[in-house]
Amino acid sequence: MEPEKNKIDAILCRRLKKKGVEPSVIKGFLLDFVSIFSLNPDIELPEASSKLKSLGWGDFELDDHTLQLAKACFENDRMKGCIDESP
Repeated sequence: MEPEKNKIDAILCRRLKKKGVEPSVIKGFLLDFVSIFSLNPDIELPEASSKLKSLGWGDFELDDHTLQLAKACFENDRMKGCIDESP
């Protein structure tokens, strides 16, 4: 694995934890992100936020920085690394 890609994964996971996503549900949260991006890789913040809320993540406030990190992981096929490292 490339160190730069691992760094993006780690930043995304830390950011999710900092924003209140419990470590025990990060894997499910990221899987929902993958689902959303699979349907629309160019999704914008309002639509992504709405989709997350419809999937049950209503307490999570998605911001553009987190969305861009998630997109970078998804585009680099690295979100799986973060998912695999989650409890």
